[in-house]
Amino acid sequence: MIQYISYGAGVGSTALICHMIDEIKSGAVEVVFCDHGADWPETYEYVDYIKKALKIDITVLKVEIQGSVGLYNFYRDHNTIPFYRYRICTDKSKIRPFNRYIKRPCKIYLGITWDERKRAKPNQIKTVESCYPFVEEMINRDKAIQIIEMAGLEVPNKSGCYFCPFQGKAEWKRLFDEHNELFIKAIELEDNANNRILPTGRSLQNMYDEFRYQSNLDKYGVDVK
Repeated sequence: MIQYISYGAGVGSTALICHMIDEIKSGAVEVVFCDHGADWPETYEYVDYIKKALKIDITVLKVEIQGSVGLYNFYRDHNTIPFYRYRICTDKSKIRPFNRYIKRPCKIYLGITWDERKRAKPNQIKTVESCYPFVEEMINRDKAIQIIEMAGLEVPNKSGCYFCPFQGKAEWKRLFDEHNELFIKAIELEDNANNRILPTGRSLQNMYDEFRYQSNLDKYGVDVK
């Protein structure tokens, strides 16, 4: 039976690659990464890094959603944003493109850890079997990190879209500091939809201005406490 690993470049799926490295190198398992174009730049760098570090092939699928190339363009073209209570990103940009690619019948291995076992569900497609090795072996996230480190690899950052509404303020601050142009793109997406990405209803422009103001204070050594 054909076998795949659904790779998201996070801790769980990276540890799973390490866990199944012999099967991957033998050609028994194909690693597939769905590229919707809106992951953090570090995620794309990590995909290239692990390919070279482990000397493996990773199939990269360029995602198109309802005629729009990539997740950001999908939201922009439809004058909308990702909503906190109505999560469609994973389904449209990861699950569906993956299911269109695979050949059936098959097995799909997913790196969900024991901590996240509530997410481990049977595949709705009868000819596709979803497998959760880390749930079966009760391997949690900390153990998954150890697996990555024991393989001699750097531990990846948490994967996700750079304009994800589930991000905390710390992630938005990091985006401001390290990828300012992407923060501005997220603001443009919000303005285009005339809606708010943040569940609090606060605008990204307001948050951006706050970060910029604080950066200026830090630059000139001003202490407002």
